[in-house]
Order: sequence, then structure tokens, then C-alpha cells
Amino acid sequence: MSRKNTKPTRLIFTYRGKCYKFMSFFVDEHDNSFYFHIYRKKGETPMFCDDHPSQAEPLRIHFPSFKPTGFEENKISFHESGYIHSTDKRGKRYRDGVVGIPFENVQSFLFILAIAPKNPLEMIAATSIDRQNDLQIHLKDDANPFVVQFAVVRKGTESFPKMPSEQNLLSGFIKCDYRDRTFGLVLALTKVLNASQSIELNWPPFNLILKRVA
Repeated sequence: MSRKNTKPTRLIFTYRGKCYKFMSFFVDEHDNSFYFHIYRKKGETPMFCDDHPSQAEPLRIHFPSFKPTGFEENKISFHESGYIHSTDKRGKRYRDGVVGIPFENVQSFLFILAIAPKNPLEMIAATSIDRQNDLQIHLKDDANPFVVQFAVVRKGTESFPKMPSEQNLLSGFIKCDYRDRTFGLVLALTKVLNASQSIELNWPPFNLILKRVA
């Protein structure tokens, strides 16, 4: 889809007959930064885990190890310079020193953000749908956990990484072009594959940010 303004796009999940708000995103018309906001219920706080396994170790997510950040995150922004900021509603930044890759060094596309949603039934209900600005994704009633991934993409790029059909929830990608902007966004939904049929896949107890470093 093509966007000609900077009004936020809401990502809405339709699940078991109802609509739920997951997150929103937009590009800033002044500094070309991409902003992402995850909808959270009142009193729900972001969680984090300070375990840092080496790249040689498999990533094992142990939810009881997570604890509240103590920072009421409102938006995550990716600046074209490569800087990544997390801010609260007052504009206060969480200074963790995260720096990604400048957009000018992106030749085609670069995945910048991956989030594993919690069960849609536990999200905030969407009371209305904006057909021009909302991105509505219909999930099957028996949908299993998945990951939402965003990539910055240079205008004119048509080739994207191939993804096994059994892992691609959308059977492709959703591309968001912004007029008069060199870069847009690509959205992909990837299924969480079950390595063992004897183990039941469960939704994360909260929206889990898996990656926000370019």
C-alpha cells in the first residue's frame, strides 16, 4: 500500500470474530524517523530480561526471568542516522546506547524490529476501523504464535528474502511506501515453528520485543 501522509497506521488483528489493536507506526515528516507504538492496557508495563547469551548459544526464552523495566515506554523510534530511541509519553528517553545502521548504508532492506504478540484475546479491543489508515489482518481461529517483523526498505527495491511457505503467515510481504521518502517499510508475519510435536505452543504472556537493533 502507498501512504501519502504521516498519519499513524494501526495494525489490527481480527481474531475469533473481534478486532484487537496491536500497534501503530508512522514516519516523521521532519526527520524521516520511523516510530512504533505498542498498545498496552492500563497498568501494563514493558518487560525485559538481562540475560545475554553468546551468539554460539541457542536463544532460550525463559519468561519467569523477565522483570518490569520501570520505564513506561510509549514509542520506539529508528532515526535515519541509525540511532534508536525509546521514549515515554513525556518525551523522556530510555538511554541504553543502542545504535543501528544508518539508512544511507542500506542498499535494499534491513530488518529493524521483531515483536512476538501475546494472545490477541488479551489485547485492547478496537471499537472502530479506519479503512484508509488501518492495516487489518485476519487470523484463523486456531492461529498459533507468530512474530511481526519490520524492515526499512529503499524505494525501488522489489526483491525480498525468500521465506519457506510453512513459516510465512501472509504468503508474502506487506510493503508501505511513503511519498517523497527514500525509504519505506516492509511488514512480515512469521509463524513460530514447533520443534517438537509433543510440546504445545503457547502465546507469550506479554508482547515480547525480540529485536530492535539494526
